[in-house]
Amino acid sequence: MLVPVAALTIGERLYNEQIVALRLRRTRAPGLDRLEVALPAATRFEASPGDPCALVLDGGDAAGGGGEAEVFTGQVTRVARRGDALQITAHNGGLALARYRPVGAFEQIGLDEVIEGFCRDAGVDVSVDIEAPVLALFAADGHGTAMQEIARLAGLAGAGASFDGAGRLHVTESGGPDDELALRYGRELLHIEISEGLQPGDAVTMVGEGAGDPQSPEARWLTTDFLAGAASAPGVDARRRRVPELRDSGDTE
Repeated sequence: MLVPVAALTIGERLYNEQIVALRLRRTRAPGLDRLEVALPAATRFEASPGDPCALVLDGGDAAGGGGEAEVFTGQVTRVARRGDALQITAHNGGLALARYRPVGAFEQIGLDEVIEGFCRDAGVDVSVDIEAPVLALFAADGHGTAMQEIARLAGLAGAGASFDGAGRLHVTESGGPDDELALRYGRELLHIEISEGLQPGDAVTMVGEGAGDPQSPEARWLTTDFLAGAASAPGVDARRRRVPELRDSGDTE
């Protein structure tokens, strides 16, 4: 019988047998990863918000090629002491990016450089592994968080972003780190649900191209209608929206 084991390190102390329950959410940007752990109320606990936190899971299947894997690295963000339990909440670098609202304007800069700059400002380790287009002009007005801006920029390049178990943000075409983690129903997973629904998304239609090269003052002039007037009319399922970061039709591929 497989017996999954969780090892939680907070500060310099290890908690494993003391764990009563835990919930880990890992998702793509702009969503935030979140770890929640419940310990017995009488547990000796001296850590405080800001202390480092790491979670390692072992599915108990080392003979089958499984074994332990680091699934979360971040810091404690909340400690709640209740009569029946000690509740610990932790986040990774996604929280720092969600608290940072960048403001600035950039010209002739690579999409990857903008993402790396936001992460550098927030103190987040990042790896950008995509073919990043050069943005004629990018402006961040402070209304969106760095996490939201990174998700939007990654989407413009047909990519996504998410954190790995070591706390590093990965921007790739697959949407995150390339490492694999085996999860089995009835072992690590107790519930699985796959659903489908009507949820149409916006489609970007490129109808013009810069008149000059990226260094030209006319780089963003729209002079060519690639669809020759055959673009879908605006409506519920065909909407046009302005995307100033895209310079030419190649950037939308």
